[in-house]
Amino acid sequence: MQEVFEKLQQLQEVLAERYEIERHLSAIPKQLSTQSDVVARLRKSYGEKEHAHAGLSEIVSRLRIDLGDAQIVRESAERRMEAVKTQREFEALEKEINDAALEEDRLRHELRKHDQELQALNEAMQSELELIQDQEQELNDVERSVQKESEKDEQRLRELLIEEQRLTPDLDVSLLHKFESIIKNKLGLGIVGIRSGVCSGCHIVLPANFVNEVRMAHKVEFCPYCSRVLYFENGDVDEFFTGYIDADEMGGLIDLVDEDDFEEEEPPTLIDDEMAGDYEDN
Repeated sequence: MQEVFEKLQQLQEVLAERYEIERHLSAIPKQLSTQSDVVARLRKSYGEKEHAHAGLSEIVSRLRIDLGDAQIVRESAERRMEAVKTQREFEALEKEINDAALEEDRLRHELRKHDQELQALNEAMQSELELIQDQEQELNDVERSVQKESEKDEQRLRELLIEEQRLTPDLDVSLLHKFESIIKNKLGLGIVGIRSGVCSGCHIVLPANFVNEVRMAHKVEFCPYCSRVLYFENGDVDEFFTGYIDADEMGGLIDLVDEDDFEEEEPPTLIDDEMAGDYEDN
C-alpha cells in the first residue's frame, strides 16, 4: 500500500500541473476575445463619431452658405439705401437691413457653436484613433505571446501525459478516476497525511477508529469530510495517538505485570494493645 501512496503523491504533482496548464490554455480564447471586444467597441465608437462628424460638417457648410447669403442681402440693402427717396422706402429698407444683420448674428453664433463642436469631435476622434492603434498593437503582441506560450504549454502537456502513463498502469481504475476528480476539485491536493489524528487537508479531527484503519493501511481510505486520500505519516505515533491502538493489538498486558508487585498488604492497626486495655478498664 505504501507503493500506491508514493505513486499517488507523484501522480498528484503531475495532475496538478497538467490541470493548471489546461486551465491556462482554456482561458486563452477568452482572454483574446476580451481584447478583441475592446478593439471592436473602440472601432464602433469611432465609426459613430465619424458619422456624427459628417453630419456636423454638413451643418457647418450649410451655415457658412446661409451666412454668406445673409451678408449679401444686408450689403445689397445698404447699397440701395443711397437711392431711397421717401420715408416709407427708408423705413422698409432699414428694416430689411436690420433683419439681415440679425440673421447674420444668429448664423454667426450657430456657426461658432458648431465649429467648436466639430473641433472637439476632431480631437476626440484623433485620441480614439490613437487608442485603437495602441489596442490593436497590444492585441497583436498578446496573440504572438500567447502563441509562444501555448506551444510551450502543449509541449509540457505531452511530457506530463507520458509521465502520467508511466505512473498509472498499476493503479485501480476506479481509484484513479476518483483521484483525478479530487485533484481537479481540491486545488491540486488529492492525497494528504494524518497528523495527530487530524486530516492535513481540511484540518478536521477524524474518528479514532477511522484513523487506526488508515494507519493499518489495508486499503485506500478517503477523508469523510474533504474526500482526499489519506495516509498515516511516519513518526506520528504520539501521546495523542495512543488511544487509537486496537484492543487486539494490546494483547494480554496483564501478563507483563510482575505478581510480586501486587503482594497483599496487611490492613493498618487502628488501636494498639495498650490503648485497648485502657478502654476495657473504663
